[in-house]
Amino acid sequence: MSIPSVIKITAITGALWLSGKMAAQAFVTVPALLQSASQDGLPSRTILQIWRRVYAAGHAHSPQIAALTSTSFVYLSWNASGQGVPTRVPMLLYAGAASLVVGIIPYSVTFMHQTNSRLLAEDAPGGSDSDGQSSKGVSDDTSILELVKTWGSLAAIRSLMPLTGGIMGLFAAVHLESR
Repeated sequence: MSIPSVIKITAITGALWLSGKMAAQAFVTVPALLQSASQDGLPSRTILQIWRRVYAAGHAHSPQIAALTSTSFVYLSWNASGQGVPTRVPMLLYAGAASLVVGIIPYSVTFMHQTNSRLLAEDAPGGSDSDGQSSKGVSDDTSILELVKTWGSLAAIRSLMPLTGGIMGLFAAVHLESR
């Protein structure tokens, strides 16, 4: 197996895996947390602590995976441009895939930062008093759950970016193989 083939597999698999990880958080973890609060009476503070652990795990690995995957797509785009292919389609698809995958980082900073900051502030020591009132005046139990729900919606949208990138990478790979 050639190095470009390994890089194709790495890029496409990385993008689709990243999307699946994010989608699982949005479509499985967040609804389970909200259901645990509404049906099982799990306190919002506990929901918040679990959310923080999920967030920390994603924050620790997702940017690096996005960077590796995007770098692989950039290499594939550059490599496709030098293969004498009469069309620029594969090069453009790989470049688009790279942009979409690494785009999760600015998306997170732009659209999720406020929600993340509010949730993390609530979970910080001194985030609320014994009555569930925030010492920062930010939220009560209901608004904590609303913030978690908002985070899930934003994460669901974000998961579409690497999914689309992975599909674009597949189309580019198939396009090159059909030549």
